[in-house]
Amino acid sequence: MTMVFDIGRVHPFVLRKAFDLFYNAVARHHQNFKIIVYTNMPGTWLRRDRVEVHHEEERDFAVLYPSIRWFNLTFHRFFILEKHMRQGEDVIWLDLDTVVCGNLDFTQSLPNFFIKHGFGENTVTLNSQESLAQKEWIHGHAHKMDMPIVNTINELLAKEREDIPQYELMAVFSLLRQRHPEKFILLNEHTDKHINLEWCYEPSVKIHKVNSLSAEHFHPEPRYIKDRIKMLNGKLCGYDGREFLLMTFTFPTLEMNLRENWKSIRDPQARNDLRSLCHITTTDLIKFRLIQLRRAFTKDCIKKWPVIGRLIKKARSIIHHT
Repeated sequence: MTMVFDIGRVHPFVLRKAFDLFYNAVARHHQNFKIIVYTNMPGTWLRRDRVEVHHEEERDFAVLYPSIRWFNLTFHRFFILEKHMRQGEDVIWLDLDTVVCGNLDFTQSLPNFFIKHGFGENTVTLNSQESLAQKEWIHGHAHKMDMPIVNTINELLAKEREDIPQYELMAVFSLLRQRHPEKFILLNEHTDKHINLEWCYEPSVKIHKVNSLSAEHFHPEPRYIKDRIKMLNGKLCGYDGREFLLMTFTFPTLEMNLRENWKSIRDPQARNDLRSLCHITTTDLIKFRLIQLRRAFTKDCIKKWPVIGRLIKKARSIIHHT
């Protein structure tokens, strides 16, 4: 199951290209599968063999985070998964910006699974009372729940709704695993393949910034990952030679790589393999650039331009003194 929702954060054209990549990666590594996709875009855009499309609107989301639409969207994963689970379906959630690089059938034997990210001892705040070490953080990009965990989340929402974790569903998983470690199965303990963001940074490097990523611990932008994806023995592998099971991105970084059509990847076989999952034409590249340019000229982005920023600061200073 995944979601392809337009809430004004990602352009519909980019979402459609990301779904092409998502679908082709799943289909490459699985013969017996069904993709359930929830969307507010035209269903015809997403129709493929073995794809079941459900239409919803943003008004259908529970408003758990009144000021952050994106968090309400990502938390909605829980409610649609719960609905399908109560219908007897065994469902894996995969974020649209996750690239499947291997077969996931072995997870059918696991009642649930979650992926621990973790790269440091720095502390991350969960709610008003609890925090945890960054290395214990649970990623939300790929997971499978069971009913005991569903019930635990519903109990949390019923009893602690005013103090739910500050960073959407991933933080809820992290909090509940901290409270009930016996209920959560970590996929990290069932595979030595790359499944989280560790492939794009050096885990042994100490981070220096609390609650954030240092320069050495980056998101997978094209400039950072050029030497970190290789093709070895016909398999996509990380810089350390380990195979990918899941190649994890954030949506902005996935868009960057699609916009460049993976040209930063130095290994030609790996570059061509990723390109084969989503065909990017010259027209597509122009569209990506136009979307990028239009975004750069939005009001909020213009304010961040150095010259404009200084002018705004100067104007505020003059108004204040007047």
